[in-house]
Amino acid sequence: MEIVDVSGLDQPGRDKEAVLSLTQLTDVLVWCSRADNPLTEDELRLVKLLPNRLTKNGLLVLTHADTVPADTLEDIAVGLEKRPDNGFLYVEMISTPQAWAAFQGEGADPATAWEESGAPDTLASLTEVARQARAKEVVKVQRNIAKQVIPFLMQVPMPPEEEAVEDAPEEMPADEAEVVPVAEADGIEVSAPIEEAPENTAPAEELGDPQEELTGTAILLDEWLGRMAELYEKIEDDEIDEADDFVQAAQELVSDYLDDLADSDELPDELEWLIADYEKANDLMVLLQFESDERTASDAARILAQLTDTLCHI
Repeated sequence: MEIVDVSGLDQPGRDKEAVLSLTQLTDVLVWCSRADNPLTEDELRLVKLLPNRLTKNGLLVLTHADTVPADTLEDIAVGLEKRPDNGFLYVEMISTPQAWAAFQGEGADPATAWEESGAPDTLASLTEVARQARAKEVVKVQRNIAKQVIPFLMQVPMPPEEEAVEDAPEEMPADEAEVVPVAEADGIEVSAPIEEAPENTAPAEELGDPQEELTGTAILLDEWLGRMAELYEKIEDDEIDEADDFVQAAQELVSDYLDDLADSDELPDELEWLIADYEKANDLMVLLQFESDERTASDAARILAQLTDTLCHI
C-alpha cells in the first residue's frame, strides 16, 4: 500500500491539479473532512469531479474528532452514512493528535488512548478498502486472461506427444526412407517437426455468430443513449438551467459511463481503446469546470456529441 498525500484542494488555482492527480494516480481515496463541519458544499463540489470508482473505493475520515462530543460525533457519522450524496464506502473518525501521542507511547495509558482515538477502526477500514480494490483488480486481470490469453493459447499448435520406443523399427528400403538431417556432430538434438494446426472444420453454428460482438456494442450504445436522454430531459424540465450545472452533469455522465465501460463484459477486445477515449473526455470535462469561459457548455456538448458519434460508428 502506497499512500500519496494530495494537498491544495482548498487553494484556488491548485484544486484543478489536485483533482487531476487523484483521477490519474490513485486506486483508493481517503477523504479527510473536519468532524465539526463535514463534507461542506465546496468539498462536495470537488468530490463530484472525481470518478465514482474512487468514492466507491473510498474512505471518509472525520478528523479533529476530539473537538466534538462523543455522542454528537456518533450521530454525525451515522447521518453521513445515510446521506444520498455521500458515496464513500466507509465513514470513520479520528483524533490525530491523540493517536500520534499514543503511538509515541506518551501519557499514562497509551494503549487505551490509542483505542479511543479512532485510529484502529480507521486503519482497519483503510486496509479493507485497499483489499477490496486489489480484489477487483485481480478479477479484471482474470477476466482479461479468459478473454484474450486463453483463446490465443487454444490456437497455438502443440508438439505431438512422444511415444515410448519398444522395438527398433524395421529398416525401410532406401527409396522409401525419409531423409531427416541430424547435426549429431555438434551435439544438437533435432526433434520431430511440429505438426501444423488442423483447419477448423466445426459446423458454422459451433463457431459462434459473427454478429455477437455487434450485439455487445449495441448494448453499450443503447445504455449511452439512454443516459443522454435523461440528461436532455433534465434540461427540458429546467432541472439544469445554468451552464456550470450542465458541464458538471455532463462530466458526471461521462464518469459514470466510464466506470461501467471499464467493468463491462460487453466490450470486445478490439474496442478497448474506447476506455482511453472516455478517460480523456472525463479529464477534459473536469478541466472545463475550472474555466470561466462562456463557451464551456458548448465545449462540453461537443464532447458528448463526439462520444455519441464514435459509439454509433463502431
